[in-house]
Amino acid sequence: MLFSEFREDIIEACATQRREVDTATVEDIVRTIPKEWEVSNKARKAWTILICSGTGFVAEKVHVWMDQPAPRFGATGE
Repeated sequence: MLFSEFREDIIEACATQRREVDTATVEDIVRTIPKEWEVSNKARKAWTILICSGTGFVAEKVHVWMDQPAPRFGATGE
Protein backbone atom coordinates (compact mmCIF):
# COMPACT_ATOMS: atom_id res chain seq x y z
CA MET A 1 0.00 0.00 0.00
CA LEU A 2 1.20 3.52 -0.74
CA PHE A 3 2.24 5.87 2.03
CA SER A 4 -0.67 8.22 2.70
CA GLU A 5 1.33 11.28 1.56
CA PHE A 6 1.99 9.73 -1.86
CA ARG A 7 -1.56 8.50 -2.13
CA GLU A 8 -2.97 11.96 -1.39
CA ASP A 9 -0.72 13.49 -4.05
CA ILE A 10 -1.91 10.96 -6.61
CA ILE A 11 -5.56 11.42 -5.68
CA GLU A 12 -5.28 15.21 -5.85
CA ALA A 13 -3.54 15.04 -9.23
CA CYS A 14 -6.33 12.82 -10.57
CA ALA A 15 -9.02 15.11 -9.16
CA THR A 16 -7.32 18.14 -10.71
CA GLN A 17 -7.13 16.43 -14.09
CA ARG A 18 -10.79 15.44 -13.83
CA ARG A 19 -11.80 19.06 -13.12
CA GLU A 20 -9.88 20.18 -16.22
CA VAL A 21 -11.69 17.88 -18.67
CA ASP A 22 -13.61 20.01 -21.14
CA THR A 23 -16.52 19.27 -23.45
CA ALA A 24 -14.40 19.35 -26.60
CA THR A 25 -12.09 16.66 -25.19
CA VAL A 26 -15.01 14.45 -24.18
CA GLU A 27 -16.61 14.90 -27.61
CA ASP A 28 -13.32 13.87 -29.25
CA ILE A 29 -13.14 10.75 -27.11
CA VAL A 30 -16.79 9.81 -27.69
CA ARG A 31 -16.27 10.34 -31.42
CA THR A 32 -13.74 7.47 -31.38
CA ILE A 33 -16.44 4.92 -30.49
CA PRO A 34 -16.47 2.57 -33.49
CA LYS A 35 -19.46 2.88 -35.82
CA GLU A 36 -19.70 -0.93 -35.69
CA TRP A 37 -20.90 -0.60 -32.12
CA GLU A 38 -24.01 1.14 -33.49
CA VAL A 39 -24.08 3.84 -30.82
CA SER A 40 -26.54 6.48 -31.97
CA ASN A 41 -25.67 10.17 -32.15
CA LYS A 42 -28.31 10.74 -29.46
CA ALA A 43 -26.56 8.26 -27.13
CA ARG A 44 -23.16 9.79 -27.88
CA LYS A 45 -24.49 13.24 -26.99
CA ALA A 46 -26.05 11.86 -23.79
CA TRP A 47 -22.74 10.24 -22.77
CA THR A 48 -20.92 13.50 -23.41
CA ILE A 49 -23.39 15.41 -21.22
CA LEU A 50 -23.22 12.75 -18.49
CA ILE A 51 -19.43 12.73 -18.41
CA CYS A 52 -19.14 16.52 -18.45
CA SER A 53 -21.85 17.08 -15.86
CA GLY A 54 -20.15 14.71 -13.43
CA THR A 55 -16.73 16.33 -13.65
CA GLY A 56 -16.91 18.40 -10.46
CA PHE A 57 -18.83 15.76 -8.53
CA VAL A 58 -16.30 13.02 -9.25
CA ALA A 59 -13.35 15.32 -8.53
CA GLU A 60 -14.81 16.30 -5.15
CA LYS A 61 -15.89 12.79 -4.11
CA VAL A 62 -12.80 10.83 -5.15
CA HIS A 63 -11.12 11.52 -1.78
CA VAL A 64 -14.11 10.07 0.09
CA TRP A 65 -14.41 7.07 -2.21
CA MET A 66 -10.73 6.20 -1.92
CA ASP A 67 -11.05 5.96 1.86
CA GLN A 68 -14.02 3.60 1.73
CA PRO A 69 -13.69 -0.17 1.60
CA ALA A 70 -14.77 -1.98 -1.55
CA PRO A 71 -16.74 -4.94 -0.16
CA ARG A 72 -17.60 -6.15 -3.65
CA PHE A 73 -13.94 -6.99 -4.08
CA GLY A 74 -13.46 -8.38 -0.60
CA ALA A 75 -11.79 -5.27 0.83
CA THR A 76 -12.18 -4.51 4.50
CA GLY A 77 -10.91 -0.93 4.57
CA GLU A 78 -7.63 -1.96 6.18
